[in-house]
Parts: sequence; C-alpha cells; structure tokens
Amino acid sequence: MSVLNQEIIARTPYTQLIISKKSPLHTHTFFEFSICISGSTQNQINGTVYDIQEGTVVLLRPDDEHIFYSEKGHVSRDVYIEPKLFKSICDCFAPDLYETLSTKPLSIFFKLSEYELQNFERKMGVFNNNKMRPEQLHASHIAAISELLDLWYQQQTRIEQEDIPNWLTSLTRQINTIEIATKNINEIIQLTNYAHGYVCRRFKKHMGITLQDYVTSVKFSFACALLFDPSNSIELISSKLNYSSAANFIAAFRRKFGVTPAQWRKNQRPTLSDTK
Repeated sequence: MSVLNQEIIARTPYTQLIISKKSPLHTHTFFEFSICISGSTQNQINGTVYDIQEGTVVLLRPDDEHIFYSEKGHVSRDVYIEPKLFKSICDCFAPDLYETLSTKPLSIFFKLSEYELQNFERKMGVFNNNKMRPEQLHASHIAAISELLDLWYQQQTRIEQEDIPNWLTSLTRQINTIEIATKNINEIIQLTNYAHGYVCRRFKKHMGITLQDYVTSVKFSFACALLFDPSNSIELISSKLNYSSAANFIAAFRRKFGVTPAQWRKNQRPTLSDTK
C-alpha cells in the first residue's frame, strides 16, 4: 500500500482533474475533496465499496485507506489541502468542526446539485490561469475549500433539522456572500420581511446557532480568505468587511482567534511557502 504525502501534491498543490483512472490501495497525509464531475466510479474506502455518481463529493482524510475504479467517461475533480490549513478554515465555521471531520467513523459524502456542481467547476478554472499570482491562487484555494465546507455544513443542518422554511434557506445563502455578511443584523433581518424576534428564534431553532454567531462566522471566513493575499492590507480588509476602523477589526479578530490578523497571516506563511 502506498502513501501519498506532501511531495505528491507539491507538483499540483491545489487541484487536478482525474480522468478514467484506476488507483492502487493508498492513504494520504493530507485531506482531499474528490468531486465526481461526470460518469460514475466505485470507491473503496476503509474496506467498504461505494458507488459514486455525478455530483457526489467525498472527503478523504489522512490515513483513510482508499482505492477507486473509474470507467471510461468518468471525470473527477480532486482538491487537496494539508491538515494545518484545513483546520484553520474549519475553525472559521465551528471550533469542533475539524475534530468532527477527522474522527467521524463513517466516510463523509454529500451531493451537489447540477447548478452547484457547474458553478463550482467554473470557479476552479482560475487554476488554469498561469498569469495568476501565487497569493491569488492561494486565496482562490481557500475560497474553494470554504465553499465545499459550507455546502456540506448546510446539508448536514438540513438533514438534522427538518422542515426548514424556504425563507430561512434563502437567508443563509444570502449571508454566505460578502455583500450580505458585512451588513448589520437589522439590515439582514429586513431581507426576510419578518419581525426581528421571530427571525432570531426560528434561525436558532433550525440552525442550532444564533443568527449573530452565524453571520460572524461567515464574516471571519471571508477575513481569513482575504488575509491569505498579502496585497490586502489590514485597513483594506477591515473596510471590505464593513468595520468602522481597522482597530475594531483587529480587536474582533483577536477575540475570535486569540491572535491579531497580522499574527494569523504570519503564522500561515510556512504553509503558503510549503506549497510553492
């Protein structure tokens, strides 16, 4: 059994397309999202064989024993990410998310709609652009992983919480854009045409988190993505996120992560240089 380590993904550090291929039994030292773009494949993970159809996303974790058999016409999109960086993104969603995904006993699958699949694959085209600066590619990589996590997170919530009203589903999708996530809570609630208290109660009931905490989590996810591009100053990021001052942004960031934005950015530099 082979082990695919960091040296393997150093040549293609972000993503690649896998076309009609069979693999030997192997494990990874990194995380991998494998997305079935077209066709179908059989994927054996930790001894169990799964039939993977178009639109299915599989999260392969370090040490998962894995082998796949794909027939002619099958195409999958693999997106790679090392554990340290993956944890930093997971922490933007929930403090225990990385541990949940890492230790979950069963394999992790979720399904993308046709629109979600096409939209995601269109965005991945940025990695074919050899004129993009390395820091721009890193930022796009963070955004891609964050989007996949968000799609999984929303689907898990829908599974765990039944009869979510359409207005709430629409609201969460709007919040996951930087234009809406940077508005204040009253402005966000006005998008629903419901009363403040009603929206907050229903949001907490169905999502298991307060509306304010959810908006804050999304906002910090965008903050981390912006910080990965060193051309974005702290002042520019605080402005993009609609903070009244850079000092307020720094204070809020420190409360969330225990370090300043500048320290967080510095801590990620070894990760960025390792993948170049």
